Parts: sequence; C-alpha cells; structure tokens
Amino acid sequence: MRKTLNISCFLFVFATIANAQGFDLNASIKRGKSIYTKNCVACHMLDGKGLTRVFPPLTKNPNLSDKKRMVHIITYGLKGPIKVSGVPYQGEMTPFKLTDQQTSDVINFVLNSWDNKLGQVLPEEIQPALKTKIKNYTPYKKP
Repeated sequence: MRKTLNISCFLFVFATIANAQGFDLNASIKRGKSIYTKNCVACHMLDGKGLTRVFPPLTKNPNLSDKKRMVHIITYGLKGPIKVSGVPYQGEMTPFKLTDQQTSDVINFVLNSWDNKLGQVLPEEIQPALKTKIKNYTPYKKP
C-alpha cells in the first residue's frame, strides 16, 4: 500500500511539473493583457494603480499573493471592505464570465505587471481553487 501511494505521489508530481513546463507564461500574460484592457482597466486603470479609496491598486498589492482569492474575486466578484497597504476600500466588483484559461491569463497578467513578480496560475488550478473556502471574503451579489 505504501509503495502504491509513493508511486501515485511521484506520478502526480511528475505530471504537474511536466504540465507547468509546457505552460507558456509569456503567451498567457499577452492574452491576459487583452482581457484586462477590455474588462478591468476602467476601474484599476491602465497602470494598475486604481483610484485611491475608490478602486484598489493592483500594483504593489500584498493581497495578490493569495492566488485562490484572486480566482474567487474574478469569478464571483467581491463585496465589502478591504484594505490595501493600509488604505481602506469599500466597494463592489462584479464577477466576470471567463473560461478557466481566460481567468488564468488575466491573473497571470496582473501577477507579472507593474513591478509585480508573483508567479503564475495554470488553467487547471482554477476549478480546484474555486472549491476552496476563502477567509474574510464575500462574493458580489446582484441587488
């Protein structure tokens, strides 16, 4: 049993590494920029700096390190107060209907733009992320 478990773990890790090696982050970022420009720039601005106390910045935002939270926010939206670098924001973000690939791409654009160097999210990570519970998170709900 233990040997079977070890082999299963090895195969899972190998498959994950092999898939990540085949992932083209630069192409994902390029596609993500297009999605960001169409859907996000009106609030978060072209430079990712947002509008102080109205729309939070995406540049130098410590909250971006929680990639599962980002997946939830893009997919389900956000409602309620948040703080970014000590600055309070009270607002709402509506959800976006994107594919897993598009969600991954726009997150990768944000994670790797404006001096952000926060890694990547693969498309196959989106659905598992959506199954996790996120602390202190309230999704957007239509009034």
